[in-house]
Amino acid sequence: MSDGHRDLQSFITANGGWLLSFFGVLATCIGGLTTYFLKSRCSKIKLCCGLIDCIRVPIELEPKDIEVISDPQVLPQSSTVS
Repeated sequence: MSDGHRDLQSFITANGGWLLSFFGVLATCIGGLTTYFLKSRCSKIKLCCGLIDCIRVPIELEPKDIEVISDPQVLPQSSTVS
């Protein structure tokens, strides 16, 4: 083995737990960003050049699209406390 491989092997042996934690946190952050972008309504996503940019187009609601449903099991809250 060359010195480069021994140095790398000894570095990984000495810092294995830290490296595993670092890459786990990094993967979790990337997964969280990916989930956010997929669930949001981003129409255009720039990552590297825009340093994580999301152009979002919200859904426009009209009054005919909104339906108010009254639940008979929910009692109105009173302002007095017993």
